[in-house]
Amino acid sequence: MTEAFVPPLPSGELVFDRRAFATMAQVGLTTSGYRVLHELLARQGKGTGVAEITQREMGRVLNMSVPSVNRGFKELRIAGLAWPVPGITGAYQLSPALTGGTFESPVMAVPAVQDDPDEVAARRRERYASQTASLGHSA
Repeated sequence: MTEAFVPPLPSGELVFDRRAFATMAQVGLTTSGYRVLHELLARQGKGTGVAEITQREMGRVLNMSVPSVNRGFKELRIAGLAWPVPGITGAYQLSPALTGGTFESPVMAVPAVQDDPDEVAARRRERYASQTASLGHSA
């Protein structure tokens, strides 16, 4: 019997404020959204909140299809948790709500985190209806 590979723990230290976890919990991301977000959080530059990775690279790292990665990035952008850095391919700015207030440029527009419970519930209902429709069931 072969032993399962267990990757080593990251050597860098990443500290999160409890409010960052509360923010992530309130936006209602899918599994793809959370996986992409966690990888971006792990890759963020110290003091900038910018993570550099292309969507294709993200797919390879997370063993996800590019369309799934794209949906995850779209969720993060809509929720105001991460967005592309203008003019830089493969660079994503994480919301200061997740990075302890750090971000690349003090003049960069920072969208508000979309955590309205009614909007989150509506997005979940939409996803559920879409999933059941693809299975041939009615919601």
